[in-house]
Amino acid sequence: MLGGLQIAKINTSTDAPLMGFISLKRAKDALFRITETYQLCQKLNGLYPSTHACFGYQIKTCFGACVKQESAEDYNARVKTFLDKNSLKQFSEIIQLPGRTPKERGIVYIENGVYKGFGFFPKNVKPSKQLEYIEQKTDNRDARRILIRYIMRDVS
Repeated sequence: MLGGLQIAKINTSTDAPLMGFISLKRAKDALFRITETYQLCQKLNGLYPSTHACFGYQIKTCFGACVKQESAEDYNARVKTFLDKNSLKQFSEIIQLPGRTPKERGIVYIENGVYKGFGFFPKNVKPSKQLEYIEQKTDNRDARRILIRYIMRDVS
């Protein structure tokens, strides 16, 4: 089965989006860039409504997943490459960082793969009390990029 990426409104109570955007135009622009970069199919990603091949296939930027010229395994491997590079896995974690001064520590909180916020606490605070120092923030594309780069720094 072929996997396409899609743009949809977020239902904050149930959805865990890969990325968030402030407008539909920005979401489409990003999906076009992703589709081009990973040589994905515009039709499968909902960017080119058609009953035939997508425009990308005609100009040789799509390998033909939309017309069964490419295997689902090959296509999905490129989707997976994108997802692996651009998603926070569904985990909860407290990331500790150096503080602004030698007497404090920085903290970033991720819950179920969603960035929740950051803060600073004195070094002598018990681990069970550290979350009290979190300043709640909204998850967004920029925060995710920074966190993904930080988390992936030891993997690359």
